[in-house]
Amino acid sequence: MPILKYALAATTGLALIAAAGTAQATSYAYGNINFTALSLSGLNGTGVSINSANVTTRDSAGFPGSPAASNSVGPVSPTNPLTAGSDAPQATSGPGPFPGENTYSQALLGSFGTRGDAQLVGNLLTGVGTGANDVAEGRIGNTGSASSTAGTSTGFNVVVTTGNTQTFTLSFNASDTVIATTTAPGEIASASVSASFTVSGTAGTTFATQIYSPDPLNVSGTSTGGSGNFNTTNASAPFTFSVTLSPGTYQFSLLSGSQEQVTVPAAVPTPEPASMALLGAGLAAIGLVRRRRA
Repeated sequence: MPILKYALAATTGLALIAAAGTAQATSYAYGNINFTALSLSGLNGTGVSINSANVTTRDSAGFPGSPAASNSVGPVSPTNPLTAGSDAPQATSGPGPFPGENTYSQALLGSFGTRGDAQLVGNLLTGVGTGANDVAEGRIGNTGSASSTAGTSTGFNVVVTTGNTQTFTLSFNASDTVIATTTAPGEIASASVSASFTVSGTAGTTFATQIYSPDPLNVSGTSTGGSGNFNTTNASAPFTFSVTLSPGTYQFSLLSGSQEQVTVPAAVPTPEPASMALLGAGLAAIGLVRRRRA
């Protein structure tokens, strides 16, 4: 076979190799919000009675080709729900491996799957040893068109009646981190954290509902197509909200949470760098042969 035919045959083979390659795609998202020194003062005030109280933690996780998981757990101490917290087991879905229970730092940087975990600890009446944590994390690779989600929520709900004018104060320290990254066209990653405290009057009580929802604790971020990656952290800072209530019946609700979703489209064959280099070498060989014949 003439040299030119050899070069053409080699180049054709290399072109097929290049076309058969696929670019590696990885979509990742992480959201975490953390509370410490969490307390609601005024509940033990003179003339104040607690009608009902509940503490709940929830989490969920879903990953393509794997069973979904979800948990919802009430107070550790049903008779004293504000004194012992709540701890939902970690929800996981996907191949993993996954970290141990109550791991709130990034843990899926080297594995695929999704997870959610939520916990509230300590005595909310005294503020002793109190804290709350929510995490949602997911990572998915180039396994075809797929998406995964994880989510968590932590909250407490208290209904009180006060016979006197009473000031109630919610105080805590809080921090959060939101990360969303993509590496290839068509991918989407999003993550968010949220927190809000609501005070409302029950039927028969004239009171305009008040909502405390600080901007640093309500953050969302998105990355698409391998560009514009999102990464932000709000360091721990103190937060305080007070409300003075006239005699009546009121409901206090605190809800915090984190969410994530990652998506990778169906794999599209794309030339890989090494294959493209070989293809270029083959084309150069063709040019050399032609110059020798000229």
